[in-house]
Amino acid sequence: MNTEYGKIERDIEITSELILHGMIDGSVVVISGGVFDLHGMVTKNLIVESGGIANVFGTVSGDAINSGGELNIYGTIGGQLIKESGFTQVDANAMIALNS
Repeated sequence: MNTEYGKIERDIEITSELILHGMIDGSVVVISGGVFDLHGMVTKNLIVESGGIANVFGTVSGDAINSGGELNIYGTIGGQLIKESGFTQVDANAMIALNS
């Protein structure tokens, strides 16, 4: 599993396992086989596709969209939580700014 502490200034596609303690200045797409543990911040949207897993302990400034994967929210979503398909879990202490 890779761990990143810095700042990534572009959109990124997660294809393997990544723990982020830093920031992604862009959007993140987690595809099949990808596992993303967010302890930092994503400045745009987080999209989880079929076969992908995302665990949000930090902040997504935009929307969090589950398009068929597994999405677990423990932190903060600044936009909407959009549940298109897949498994979505929202912790009782999580904060969602806009409801879809």
